[in-house]
Amino acid sequence: MELIEISGTFFSHWVESSSSDIKLHREDSKTSKGSRKLSRSRKTSRQDSRTSVSKLYLPKARYSEDEFKEALQMWIQHPEHEETMQLKKLVRQGVLPKLRSELWKDSSGGADIVFNSPHYYEEMIDDIGIQVPSSIPSTIFSGNRNVPSYLLSPDGEKTCLKVLYILSHMHPDIQFAPLVPPLTSLFLHFMEENLCYTCMSALVNSHRSMLDQSQRAFAVMAKTFQDSLKSYFMPSYKQIKEFIETAKGEQLRKNTILIPDWLIWMFHYIDFWTLVYIVDSFVVQGPKVFVRVGLIVFSQFAKFIEQEAEVSENGNLEDLFKQFASLMPLRGYKLLQAAFRIRGLSRKQLERLKSKNITLLENGLLDVPQQTWAPVQTLTVFAVKGSNLLSLQEWELLSSWLPDRLRIKRPICLFTTDTDGCSIRTLYNKCEGDDETVLLVKSSVGEIIGGLVTSSWSERTTGPRTLTYFGTGESFVFRLSPRPVRYLWTGLQKEGPGTKDLFMAGDDKCLMIGGGGDNAIWLDNELCRGHSGPTETFGNEQLTETQDFLCARVEVFGFVPES
Repeated sequence: MELIEISGTFFSHWVESSSSDIKLHREDSKTSKGSRKLSRSRKTSRQDSRTSVSKLYLPKARYSEDEFKEALQMWIQHPEHEETMQLKKLVRQGVLPKLRSELWKDSSGGADIVFNSPHYYEEMIDDIGIQVPSSIPSTIFSGNRNVPSYLLSPDGEKTCLKVLYILSHMHPDIQFAPLVPPLTSLFLHFMEENLCYTCMSALVNSHRSMLDQSQRAFAVMAKTFQDSLKSYFMPSYKQIKEFIETAKGEQLRKNTILIPDWLIWMFHYIDFWTLVYIVDSFVVQGPKVFVRVGLIVFSQFAKFIEQEAEVSENGNLEDLFKQFASLMPLRGYKLLQAAFRIRGLSRKQLERLKSKNITLLENGLLDVPQQTWAPVQTLTVFAVKGSNLLSLQEWELLSSWLPDRLRIKRPICLFTTDTDGCSIRTLYNKCEGDDETVLLVKSSVGEIIGGLVTSSWSERTTGPRTLTYFGTGESFVFRLSPRPVRYLWTGLQKEGPGTKDLFMAGDDKCLMIGGGGDNAIWLDNELCRGHSGPTETFGNEQLTETQDFLCARVEVFGFVPES
């Protein structure tokens, strides 16, 4: 019995209708020419795959539909409870095709959205007035890589790009999330457009930190996977590292990420059904599933490198992985079984590794090779969730000025006069819980000025008297429009009795950033009138054309962990 016989009727109509000889096996795709040994290996693999389809891909489920649905509902209610281990065990046996859509919908969080708003997708498009362009970049969310279509029809591919475009419109703060496109494509194989969108939106917003949503977070994940490979499969780690060093003709520096795109490669080159089974476990257990599966895949890949390295004509590791993926000795449920046999790899251990790598990144010690996506050292923030005050270019410039520890976090608007009103007390209340915030002020004539402060505004009440200055030397003030300029604390360049450290102060009557001679930024209690002058703290000139100005909008944004 071919897999298509038991799965075809459960595909959405976006899947190629002519897929009776469906591209189930990537080993049938074309690969670069290799040695005779590789050709024989490929031929043998094809024969083996045809005779072992049922062993590799057919679910070995020993449960009833009712048993699975009961376990799923229990998991939804108490995802961390011991009793919910039952769902994980059932999923590892294999998900029956007619249960897959329900599993993905419920465990992603999409079902909750649909329950609360059955026409969420359609109403959102109508209410916000999203106009989907006729041409959408196929590299959306993923740098230079096209969205993998897998088994989607041409109409399905267009629908996938449409869903991705609307996701990007609703999440302008996310510019790099390379797993969003392949997951969207996979979800469309098993559900309709509106449900696919709600599931992906739920995953993006999930409190479970399901998807990395910045270049830096993705780099940290890559280093965490690499550390795990080194711990559990040291010979494989050494083999891959040796290949890369040989190809480059030089030794790699300490803390270099060997394969920044390891997870992207898996979703682009591993066969469709194996990816589906990986996602079955991912939506329940989270990103640690990717690490487990990746350890098995890349340990096998290392053996392939050792045996078949001569087939790579240019030393390109990705090309070699693409060849390997078409011949993978472990795939389907067998791959998942091997992944879950790895002992000692816990979520807590991965979190410890991740925390260590974030520290390395903050200190500039994590080395990421040049990739198809921009190096992490040049990460830019293109938008802040909840704000549209700045253009893309202005966000790009401002983000380049931020300390590294903030650039690995996601900016979010805490206060805006557009929706929160014009009370200085509301501004304080909205951002008192944040130690680092950026104040943005747009004047009535279009000037945009602001300042980064690295102490909580709640400290304004702890001084011996009102309007006591506080803050740290990381603070700075800036103008973004016109003629962008930034002014750092003068104490970074010189020390002595003349150095001022009057960073920030405020009370119920006014807010000030920068002191000594004048204030770099001063706002009244109604956030209506402002003033800017030269200060000794930052050595700045006045930031606006006229010292006194009217405020068109005032915003404050803070930073939340990326994942």
